[in-house]
Amino acid sequence: MADTDSSCAKGMSLDGNAAENLQEEATCSICLDYFKDPVMTKCGHNFCRNCISLCWRNLDSSFTCPQCRKRSHKPLLTPNRQLASMVKIAQELGPSVCSLQQETQCEKHGEKLKLFCEDDQKAICVVCDRAKEHRAHVVVPIVEAVIECKEKLYGYIVPLKRKLEDVLILTTEEEKKPAELKTKVEAERKIIVSKFEELHRLLNEEKRTVLSNLEDRRTELHNKIQSNIIKLTEQSSSLQQLIKEAEGKLPRTNTDVLKDMKSLLLRCEHARFQIPPTVSSELQRGVNNIHVQYAALTNILNKLTVYLDCGHNFCRTCITQHLDRLDPYFSCPVCAKVFQDRNLTDSWPLLKQLTERLKKVDIKALAEPEESQCKTHKLPLLLYCAVDQEAVCLVCRESRRHKSHAVFPIEEAAQECKEHLQTSLDPLKHELADIENCKSSDELKAALLQENLKRLKETVLSEFEALHQVMNTEEKMLLARLKQEGDKILKNIDANVKKYEAQISSISTLVMKITETCEKTPAEMLKDGQAYLNRCEYKMQERPMCGSALLDKKFLAFLGHYVGPNLLLKKYKEIVTLNARTAQPYLILSADGKTVKYSFVKQNLPDYPERFDFEPCVQGCEGFTSGRHYWEVEVGVGKHWAVGITAESAKKKGRNRFTPKMGIWSVEYVYDYYDALTFPKPTRLSLKERPQKVGLYLDYEQQQLSFYNAENMAHIYTFTDSFKEKVFPVFGTYDPVTPLRMCC
Repeated sequence: MADTDSSCAKGMSLDGNAAENLQEEATCSICLDYFKDPVMTKCGHNFCRNCISLCWRNLDSSFTCPQCRKRSHKPLLTPNRQLASMVKIAQELGPSVCSLQQETQCEKHGEKLKLFCEDDQKAICVVCDRAKEHRAHVVVPIVEAVIECKEKLYGYIVPLKRKLEDVLILTTEEEKKPAELKTKVEAERKIIVSKFEELHRLLNEEKRTVLSNLEDRRTELHNKIQSNIIKLTEQSSSLQQLIKEAEGKLPRTNTDVLKDMKSLLLRCEHARFQIPPTVSSELQRGVNNIHVQYAALTNILNKLTVYLDCGHNFCRTCITQHLDRLDPYFSCPVCAKVFQDRNLTDSWPLLKQLTERLKKVDIKALAEPEESQCKTHKLPLLLYCAVDQEAVCLVCRESRRHKSHAVFPIEEAAQECKEHLQTSLDPLKHELADIENCKSSDELKAALLQENLKRLKETVLSEFEALHQVMNTEEKMLLARLKQEGDKILKNIDANVKKYEAQISSISTLVMKITETCEKTPAEMLKDGQAYLNRCEYKMQERPMCGSALLDKKFLAFLGHYVGPNLLLKKYKEIVTLNARTAQPYLILSADGKTVKYSFVKQNLPDYPERFDFEPCVQGCEGFTSGRHYWEVEVGVGKHWAVGITAESAKKKGRNRFTPKMGIWSVEYVYDYYDALTFPKPTRLSLKERPQKVGLYLDYEQQQLSFYNAENMAHIYTFTDSFKEKVFPVFGTYDPVTPLRMCC
């Protein structure tokens, strides 16, 4: 009988293992239940049609096997009818083939294990129940314990399967992220490259503009210098010719010196850009009664018979008539020497001696040149008419033309003219030296200009080349950061997928073990069931994992502070006009809407909904909902002002705090203190110098508002916030003296 029982037990054990293996093969690895409408994937694994469809419902191009993770491009599912038949056979075998026919016995007492000790979590017999070990414990019939344990275990299967579905969905979503990440990284890379291409283009345009301005300036200065050099050369040549003519006059005869002297002196004086000097007072000496001298010389060709004590010779008749008019004092008509006595000495003896001597002299050698004789009277030109500026003879002196003119001895006039000419030469020579110095200086300036502009051009080119290099370095750095960020995210995705797969495996195994445990003998089920219940409790309390965050970092936020102040900002510059309908009644706007200042007198204005009625503010006319924009406002030496942007829905009526929370982003200046009006309290700013103009740069997409000192583009502050509606430039002032002025 014992052998029969042993053989039966052995056979039942073999049959039980076969049935258990068959049931395991007929179980879906996703839902851990018997296959329902089983289908086979391309890789050869089988699943319920609904289970695999649920796994693949969010996939578009790449489909992964939940068991081997092999990918396929098309969701090919083949019905497996043979497996469906095997499932029916496995279901007919029931939960157990042999184990349910045999109850486990107590090893100690040989009695059937019909009770369950809840304290020790083990099956016991009726004898064990009365033993001291279990006497004080809670003991229930094993059937009740089995039913309760199965209910608890089966109660976890549905939530675990639901959690398994959630993990499968997360896994599917996570597996799609590498492709999305690749797309985002490539899009961001293209944006970076395009923005830097735009920067390089703007730099090249700026470089061409700067070089063009340099060349225009060089041409302008070069033309001016060359024009100056030409003018100086002409002046130098003219002065040299003038000096040459003047110096050529000095050693010549009296008549030649006086000839054209008037025009020459005028040219000399004009060359010095000075008012011609008046006639020297020395030339007036001896002019009193000068007409008497020339009257006495009218008949110089008549016979000379007498001479005065001064030595001059005259006709006796002429000198007698002259002296008669001067009684009682007498003067020589030539030298004006005064005599008390009228002594007339016969001059014939002297003339006779002179004649004899002249006969012995070569007359031709001593004769005056033709130019020294009067062309009309053929007499020597002994006098000089200061009015007509010409040499005259004694007969011409008595003519009507010269009778009322100032006439001087030609020697005195010639000497005076030579001195005057010599006096005029010195300033001319100084002027010539100055002109030559200026010419040399301009020629040197021209050379230095060429050298400086060449050096400046090289500096400009090197500076722009340095900017290009900086941008190339920055671009490479950003692309490297982009790749690094993408690789990091991809690594997180892979790690998450592995964790999800581990969760799938863990939950699937747990559900399978629960199912297997429920099919064991009551004693074995109760023995293992509590452990699985604890695992189920822990698994259900386990926090769900979050999926990997895709690329959401903006790599171009730096553009607001990069070369943008010098280049980009010019491209996005806006012309702001103030909106009078929004101005607080104490603010005075100019007619063109470009300036605003505070007034202590309230104006009677319509109360429009968009008008500020308490805060001394005014909006710009144009608002922005996208893009990049830059504008400047001249604040000057104002004592109290604020500039920024305001949301369209920001509060306009009553008191309002200027903070981003209230829809206003601004920087305020109050008596030497600068604050960024942040929330919950302002941020004190430290500026190296006081800006006269403030530039505002709004990048709506990057959600940034930056402030600059517009004169040197020094960064002041940047707000980073979410702009969700239309925003307008806003300006506030309490200064009645210095207005805020919109820059064009």
